Amino acid sequence: ARTWGQGGSIAPGQIGTPGAVSFTLIGLSIVLISFTSRQTLVHMSKGSRLVGVGLALTTLGISALSITGYLFGAAALYTLPQLTVIAFQTATFVFALSMAIVLSVSNVGPMRLFLEDSSAGSMVRRVVPAIIIVPILVGLVRLAGERAGLYDLAFGTAAQTLIEITFLLSLLWWVGRTVNREERRAELHQLEARESDLELRHMADAMPQVVWIADAQGNVTYYNRRV
Repeated sequence: ARTWGQGGSIAPGQIGTPGAVSFTLIGLSIVLISFTSRQTLVHMSKGSRLVGVGLALTTLGISALSITGYLFGAAALYTLPQLTVIAFQTATFVFALSMAIVLSVSNVGPMRLFLEDSSAGSMVRRVVPAIIIVPILVGLVRLAGERAGLYDLAFGTAAQTLIEITFLLSLLWWVGRTVNREERRAELHQLEARESDLELRHMADAMPQVVWIADAQGNVTYYNRRV
């Protein structure tokens, strides 16, 4: 006799089309990301994982759409029969499973950049959470203000737009400063490396011994004046 999850459902107690499609895609995604280079060719393994992550991102979008509808009271996003009808509990399960699949694959997809030990990876780790959380919080606060009668729809929409513009501009300014700082740091490291290499070469040229440098293939890349 439970009523939750039955809004717009044709057959109460049975899973709807979005949920059924999502769980089917999740199962297929798990199969695809399970292939390893020991079982098949390396490029096939990487391709199957990429497709699997893509399917997981698809189900992640489906569940995020429904959860957003529940948060903001947009019934059309989760109650249309055979199109968007899905229970909140089902949407959260799909979201959790999809997120787990995406997070479990580190060599392809979003996690490859997210885990990268570089300035780009560091930037993504800092920016993505803010891009996701801030608009949701702003939207919830705006909706709560409208329901409380503090302002009308036009004022709420204008205020939310201005806040989001300010947030995005601030984020862009911060990203620009960070990238500029990382570029200066990289240039400084390159300059220090060149100076260190030049000092090493001067020391080698002053030595009476024979000094040379070769790469892994045996190609000589440097030799001092004694040679």
